[in-house]
Amino acid sequence: MLSSIGLTPLIVGLAALLSILAFSNQRLFAEMLFEPFVIKSRGQWYRFITHAFMHAN
Repeated sequence: MLSSIGLTPLIVGLAALLSILAFSNQRLFAEMLFEPFVIKSRGQWYRFITHAFMHAN
């Protein structure tokens, strides 16, 4: 099923959903930010990926 739909619409939809959720929830927004110090000191390596899903425009 994924091959017939394509990966791009799935990624765009996920980015849109996460952006809407993060911009309406400050805690989630803060958890997804790319902050190198926090990534290293707290070991929150997921931030390398999650920050890319937030778009202001």
